[in-house]
Amino acid sequence: MYKRSTVLSLLLLSTMYAQSVDEDLAGFEDTPTQIKQNTQKNTNVMDGFDEDNTQKMTDSDESEDLGLTGKFTEQATYSYNGKKPHDELTSLKSSLFLDYEHKFHNNWRFKTNAKAYYDAIYDIRGEENYSKDERDAFQSEVELYDAYLEGSLRENLDLKLGRQVVVWGRSDTIRITDVLNPLDNRRPGMVD
Repeated sequence: MYKRSTVLSLLLLSTMYAQSVDEDLAGFEDTPTQIKQNTQKNTNVMDGFDEDNTQKMTDSDESEDLGLTGKFTEQATYSYNGKKPHDELTSLKSSLFLDYEHKFHNNWRFKTNAKAYYDAIYDIRGEENYSKDERDAFQSEVELYDAYLEGSLRENLDLKLGRQVVVWGRSDTIRITDVLNPLDNRRPGMVD
């Protein structure tokens, strides 16, 4: 019964498809249409490419393009270990990433970004349940990634001063630049 209904529905669908294709192609004829003759004297394909129609932008005296972006995340971690204080809810981390970029009128720019987090689980469960070393390593952190000034001194000389993190893309499993930007393995299995 199942095979018959499948075959029957395929046959019905194929006839409906054929009718809709014929309707869609109804305006296209097999007879060739007349090619329109170009009556213009100058039919060079490359005409107009040598004309300079570009407009130059003028720099204003004030600074421009000021931008601050960021993201706020919450992360909760639950453990089935059963050994206190690392049982049940083990982490309640709030993270803030801020990125600031300022472009100056002379094509120089300043860029900085940083990430900060605070794990509230130490306040909820009581700091006395954790060692000082553990609290120092996991409770909070502020990390400055980039802080640099860059621009052109001359047409063929650029300058960048400050701290820059080298990033060549993103991969969660293969880290080619581990030597330059090592993984945060304080909590194995957690993405930094």
